[in-house]
This record gives sequence, structure tokens and C-alpha cells, in this order.
Amino acid sequence: MSVLDDRAARPLGTGAQYLRKVHFVGSLPPEIAVDGLAAQDYFLARTVGAELTGLPGGEDPRWIINYLESLPGRRPFEDEATDYNGLPDLGPFETVREGDSADYDSMPVVRFRAGHRPDPRDFLLGREQEVRERFEERRIKGAKGLAPHQVTIPSPFDLGLFVFGVPAAMERQLAVGDALGALRSFWRYRKLVTEAITQEIALCQEIAEEFGDRIIFQLESPAVLVGFDRTPAVAWPAVARMLARITAEVIMASPARSRFVLHGWCYGDLGHKPISGLHDLKPMVAFMNRLAWTLQMAGRAIPPLHFAVCDGQNTPPVDREHYLPLRDLRADVRVYAGVADEKAIGDSHKALPLIEQELRRPVDAVAAACGLGRRTPKQAEDNIALTLQLAAAPILVGSNYD
Repeated sequence: MSVLDDRAARPLGTGAQYLRKVHFVGSLPPEIAVDGLAAQDYFLARTVGAELTGLPGGEDPRWIINYLESLPGRRPFEDEATDYNGLPDLGPFETVREGDSADYDSMPVVRFRAGHRPDPRDFLLGREQEVRERFEERRIKGAKGLAPHQVTIPSPFDLGLFVFGVPAAMERQLAVGDALGALRSFWRYRKLVTEAITQEIALCQEIAEEFGDRIIFQLESPAVLVGFDRTPAVAWPAVARMLARITAEVIMASPARSRFVLHGWCYGDLGHKPISGLHDLKPMVAFMNRLAWTLQMAGRAIPPLHFAVCDGQNTPPVDREHYLPLRDLRADVRVYAGVADEKAIGDSHKALPLIEQELRRPVDAVAAACGLGRRTPKQAEDNIALTLQLAAAPILVGSNYD
């Protein structure tokens, strides 16, 4: 019997020992997540009694790498299956630089093929089919009582950056002409990427409603942290406004009934190496406050913020000063603390109350810093066990938050 059968009949949050929710960024080691049902069963079997913010369904442990590597092989659309410049059956993209994606310096880079008419469909992620399969599984198992199905969606800003190779261009890894082309393409086609992503969100939302079920979109943007890391502190207020506007555009262009969680302060985990060395929460708070204000003015819901305080090389800080900027985070921003590091169990337990002390409130959920897909099965198991320990840790109240 699938764990879905048993879990669906039981209300969430029945385990009184869990004082905070549990959030999973999504991915699992490929040995575990052999398919979506196996991934859901794995999460559920290990979190009985805990309240999950969402139930992931076996996201790609390589984030968008498989997507990027698939672009040169994409075929023309049926209504555009004519030849391009006399060359039949060529898809929209051609390779600028090949890469094995072993680290952030070896990512593949593409550009539009000469003669191709750019279309939002060029950037589709393929989430629609995956989501339908997950809801079919949930319906068969009678799983409507579960946490919402959680779907990972890369920010269009991040997707465009990586598709056209802007990071490689900025790091001078491309020839001058290719680098300039990457920057031009990113800027020229940014709205097409956003249109593709928001169309896909709308389709997935409709599928959830078709099944009478719930869905939550995890909008992922490591570029937020990187954007601050690559600019001087004097420019951070302007960067916060720009990144908040870009992020808000995606949410506001999506159906008003769609719900999001923002994976918005991420160090990345490719090769267990962080993409940024910035360990300062001030810009994160400025960005999130600005985003919350922008969405509030537009009458849209403010998404919870999942933020990492550790990465593949750095354990959770245990000095109170590191978390002081959290005092300025708006009180209506729900926080999912990415503090669970199975390599530093003691520091994880010390960091959580420091975070809550500066927030002057408990966090809504605890989590790992990123997905578990690049861990071994044993490491993933240990991380989940630690996350549950943190979810059950005593909450300081009253004057202890002063």
C-alpha cells in the first residue's frame, strides 16, 4: 500500500510535538525519487504527524540543468515544421558553448538559430504533463487531504540568464561577440520567457482545479542573491527595487488564485559549491520588504520566503549579529528558515532560536537550505530527521523575543 492511501485520510498537523511546519525545497537523490509517486511516498513516510507546506513530486535533482541541456535538441513546433533557411527539421536553438554542467563554470550556452521566429513556446518547461501525472496519482490514492502539490518554477529572470549564458559572459568565458550576443538576447527576449513561465503556471493551476485539488508554486530565484553579491553595497537599494519588480511581475501576471512560496535567497548546490559568497541578510530583507510592498499595492498575496543560512561549504552561523537584519523584515512575511544542515546538527539547533529571536516570532516552517537531490540517500535521510527535530524544538515566547 502506498503511504498516500494512509496519509490522505488523516488531517495535517495532528502531531502536537511539531510546533512549526516542515518545508521541502523539492528534490531527492535519484536513487530515491525513481518516479513522482516514490518521491511523495518517501516524504510522507518520514513526516507522519508533521504539517507540510507542500508535497513535492520528484523534482529534477539537477534543477534546470536537464532543461538547459535539452534545448539544442528541441524540435520545431508542428505549425512551424517548415525548414529554416533551407535546413529542414531544425529546432529553435543552436549551441554556443557545450558544457558538462559539473559546476557553474561549465554550463551549456545556446542562442536562437538564424531564421527562427522566437516564440514563448521555445522556453516551456514541460511542467503541464508532470503536474497532470501527479494529480492523477493523488486522485487514484484519494489524496485530497494532503498538503498542496508543490511545483518548482524557476524565475523567468534566472531562466533567461542561464539559457543565453549571461553568467558565462560576465565571467569572460565567452568570446566577445558571443558575450555581447548573450546580453542582447537576454534583454531582448526576457518578456517572452516571462510569458512562457506564466502561461505554464496558469495551465498547471487549471489542472489542479480540474482535479479539485490544490497546488502551490515554488518560485526559485538564486539570481536575487547573486545580484546583490555582484554589486557594491551602495547600489543595493536600487538592486532591491529592480529585483522586487521583476519578481512581482511574474506573480502578478499569474492567475490571482495561484499561491506561491519564494525560494529567494539560495546559494545553489551544484557540486555542493555555493554560487555566491555573500553572507549578509540586509539585502535579502530589503528585497523582500520591497516585494511585499509591491504585491500589497497590487492586491496580491505575499508569498512566504524560504531563505538559506547555510550552503554546501558553510554551516549555519551561530553568532546573533548575523541575524540582526531580520528585525527589519516585515511582520506579514512568513518565513521558512533553511537552517537544517545534517553536517552541523548542533549549529542548526543554535541558529534557529537566533533567527526567531531577531524576527520576534517563530518561523512558519523549517527546511534545508536547498533541495536534497545532490545528497546521498543517507544524507537526505539525516537531513529530514534533523528538520523534524527543529520543527519540534521549543518555541521561545514573550519577553524571550525582546
